[in-house]
Amino acid sequence: MFYMDIADRIVQLRKEKNYSTTKLAKLAGIAQSTLREIELGKTSPTWDTILKLCRALGVSPRELLDFEPGDRGDLPHDFKRFLEVARLLTPRQRELILEVMEEWAEYNRIKAK
Repeated sequence: MFYMDIADRIVQLRKEKNYSTTKLAKLAGIAQSTLREIELGKTSPTWDTILKLCRALGVSPRELLDFEPGDRGDLPHDFKRFLEVARLLTPRQRELILEVMEEWAEYNRIKAK
């Protein structure tokens, strides 16, 4: 669900700027194919990619992720805690944790089959 939300938000912001996927990818310094995969919800962006897209779109990570205080009410308590703690980490630390989480999620998907 998060990945589709961020995908929709990237598409929305890109269209507001009248950017093609090629232009946004070039401005962000990422491959156009990577951007398309993110926009289609087929892959999740790394924190580094999120920051690059934010710079290219002229928005903050908070604006891109669209986590306003009122929106957090629907999040489970452990998600809220995770976001609060993640805010205190460096971008590299968040990226490493995300990589571990993605590996665990993939393990769980394989195990569930």
